Amino acid sequence: MSNESRPGSGTPAHQPADAATRIDTSWLKTCGVSLDSKGFVLTGTDLGDGARSMPLQTSLAAVFAIGDVRSASTKRVASAVGEGAAVVAQIHSLLADAGETHGSTL
Repeated sequence: MSNESRPGSGTPAHQPADAATRIDTSWLKTCGVSLDSKGFVLTGTDLGDGARSMPLQTSLAAVFAIGDVRSASTKRVASAVGEGAAVVAQIHSLLADAGETHGSTL
């Protein structure tokens, strides 16, 4: 493969294997999302505060993380797809709880 750009993307068509595995989450610190020592997003019980009952919720209320960016994830596509499906149920639960708290249906 060449290092030419993909049409319209402005990104190289071929990148070294390690470029695909680097994830830049440093910007999440400014948002209040907790990261582990390697820069992966902490979720659920990995937060260690006991306050998060939803496995894919981050340290920031109503913010979820799935896939390779998440600490302790398997780093496989199939796992990320499964987490994506699981997070939908967690978000529905969060919205239902918010509706009950505010006395309305969301």
